[in-house]
Amino acid sequence: MIGTDTNVIHIAMELWGMIFCLISSLCIYIGRDSSGKEGRRLLALHMCNAFLLLADALSWLFRGYPGTTGYVMVRVSNFLTFLLTDVMLLIYSEFLAAYIGRETKAKKIWFGAIHLVATVYAVFLIISQFNHMFYYFDENNLYHRAFYFPLSQVIGVLGTAISIALLIRYRSCFDRLQFGSFISYLLIPQAALIIQIKVYGISLLNIAVTICVLWMYVAMQVENGRKLMSQKQQLEEQMDKLVEQAHEIDEMQRNIMMSQIQPHFLYNSLNTIYYLCEKDPEKAQQAVSWFSDYLRGNLDSLKCRTTVTFETELDHVKNYLSLEKMRYGDDLKIEYDIKDTDFRLPALSVQPLVENAVKYGASNAENGGTVRISSYETDSCHVIKIEDNGEGFDVDEKKDDGRSHVGIENVKSRLKLMSDAALEIISIKGKGTTAIISVPISVPDKSANKV
Repeated sequence: MIGTDTNVIHIAMELWGMIFCLISSLCIYIGRDSSGKEGRRLLALHMCNAFLLLADALSWLFRGYPGTTGYVMVRVSNFLTFLLTDVMLLIYSEFLAAYIGRETKAKKIWFGAIHLVATVYAVFLIISQFNHMFYYFDENNLYHRAFYFPLSQVIGVLGTAISIALLIRYRSCFDRLQFGSFISYLLIPQAALIIQIKVYGISLLNIAVTICVLWMYVAMQVENGRKLMSQKQQLEEQMDKLVEQAHEIDEMQRNIMMSQIQPHFLYNSLNTIYYLCEKDPEKAQQAVSWFSDYLRGNLDSLKCRTTVTFETELDHVKNYLSLEKMRYGDDLKIEYDIKDTDFRLPALSVQPLVENAVKYGASNAENGGTVRISSYETDSCHVIKIEDNGEGFDVDEKKDDGRSHVGIENVKSRLKLMSDAALEIISIKGKGTTAIISVPISVPDKSANKV
């Protein structure tokens, strides 16, 4: 039974160390740091160290304690102290493996060696309970080191040496703080072990291990703080990017809307309506309705911050083509082959392509031109085709030909930004032009993330 102030201080230090480890374990668990492999291993390391300190404190408390209780407690607590030291070496190696991450042949060999050392240690420890090769107890129930006690320490040192070699081998996987906490767990306890061999009576090794385990917890918290700051910075960058994209889409929307309100088209439409008012009032009334809906569609696109249904866009196109058909008469033929409407796309993404097909394609065709609009679904995309039988052009040739190339690039950018869709222009001189929009199936509306 204890009777010295030194033993009281020793037991108190171990019990306080146990309390600190339990508190850090609770913090790891509550803070959800244990959700990953590293956190689970660190939690196990702290819990194991807490029980080791408790076992060692009990072994000192009951040394020399008479009776059956003292007999059992001294032997069980000492056995657990030695065994948990071995278990902690295994947990540490798993913790180290979790941080290294990548699997290599060399890594498997290293950790296989550590597990072998730990297994040999456990076997010798169990044998020692019968032949007392590591330690024994006298008739007064007092603990004593045996002849082969240094062997128990050498086996632990061998496992530590393997871990040090592994840590140095994969030094690049750790930052300075992480490396310092991992190497301290291996070096500081070994220094304490050397002192403890010469200065018997206080468990410097366990105290040193406790300090290192707590340091590893602090290092993980610092690392988590850095990760949170990095995630915050990434989130802010993403938000800035979303805001920039939102402004870019708004600007594109305004530009495309303004490009559609072309003076010549407006004048021609109003002049046609003017003559129809006297010649065919009923048709003029219908033309005014088309014209009004067309203008409303353009203006509504300014307020539209998300994609629209293809049916909405198609209605706007039909209003435009009705006005053009009223102007060109039989010289302009319109064909529709709509087989798929159940998808969304940016507002005013089809109408500019149709306008180009009329203005630069069908209107220049001899004996009248045709604009054909079709839609269908493939295994991966919703496809829209706008075809004309006009004169065609060289899509690779950049020249000042009056075509709305900027408007097409605007449409292409908005399709990509808002729907992850693609626009392809195919044109053959003398045969005509085809514009193809491909909208991926089940793609979420990216514009919904706008702020």
